[in-house]
Amino acid sequence: MLKVKIFESYNCGHMITMYAIIAR
Repeated sequence: MLKVKIFESYNCGHMITMYAIIAR
């Protein structure tokens, strides 16, 4: 359960980072 939560949090952060890079 905790592992999934951490993975989801990392995935969300990665998506935001990629979007920020693309939006530049």
